[in-house]
This record gives sequence, C-alpha cells and structure tokens, in this order.
Amino acid sequence: MHKLALEIIRGKAGPEGFKSADMERGHRLEDEARQLYAFMKDIDPERIGFVRNGKMGASPDSFVGAKGGLEIKTALPHIQMERLIKQTLPTEHKAQVQGLMLVCERDSWDFLSFPAPYEPDDPDPVPLPPFLITVARDDKYIRAMRDEIETFNDELEHLVDQMRALGTDPVKVAA
Repeated sequence: MHKLALEIIRGKAGPEGFKSADMERGHRLEDEARQLYAFMKDIDPERIGFVRNGKMGASPDSFVGAKGGLEIKTALPHIQMERLIKQTLPTEHKAQVQGLMLVCERDSWDFLSFPAPYEPDDPDPVPLPPFLITVARDDKYIRAMRDEIETFNDELEHLVDQMRALGTDPVKVAA
C-alpha cells in the first residue's frame, strides 16, 4: 500500500519488482500455450492489455468471446501432474481468476495449465498433457473481494491524503 501511495504522489510507477525463473518461463511459453488453447477450443483468444474498472485493474491473458477469459499458467512436471490428478482450479489461483471476472465483468474464465520442461532445452522432457478447466463466476466470493478492494482503496486514499497534508515531497524526504 505504501509503494502504491508513493506511485500516486509521484505520478509514476516505481521500479519493476522481482521476476522469478518461473515468471520468466511463463512469459516465454505463453504464446505457445495460447496457440494450443486456440487449437483445443477452435477459437481465437483476444490478447488484452491492462483493464481498468473504476479503482480496480487487472491484466488478463486473453478475452474469449463476449463473456469469457483465459488465464495461462505454465507448470513444471511435478506441479502439472498434481493439477491433472486433482482436475480442479488450483486454490492458489482462485483469487486471481475470480478477480479477473470481477474487473473484466465476465461470466466465466478458462484456466490453462501448460506443461513446461524442467530446463528450457531439456532433451528428454516429461510428456504431460495440458490441463484446461472452465471456472464459473462465484458472485458471493466476488462480492467479498469487491468489499476488500474497496476497503484497501479507501485506506490507500487516506494514506495519500496524509502524505500530501505533510506538505513535503516524500521522495525528497526519504533521500
């Protein structure tokens, strides 16, 4: 919250944060996964940038038709195997998927877990299939999420007002 407050006061974003090897892998394989999804569903997912909805925002991987969306995650073989066995949306991605439906005002979201090799040029990758599930909008969960986001935004606005009331540039003060 404090980082966002400073970005609002400064009028620009701070330095980009940490990027893990998993994040790099996901970025590298996203186009391949999107092409596979398009083939599997016989549909052309629409690439989307950042979506704003009031004081909320999200970065969907794609829109699908007028009412759906797509979230792509790459998974190392041991994680992909677990997802294939469970056949459910991984709990660690529930808030993201439901949040995307909230911000983008969509009714459903496809979650594609795309198998990734342990190493980028692995000569002997584990042959696992993709895992695809369609997630329905959970209005009760989304209402609770919206309430929490509104509380966060109110607290953020209060923090920005407090800093501006000091009459100093917090960036210069910190230097």
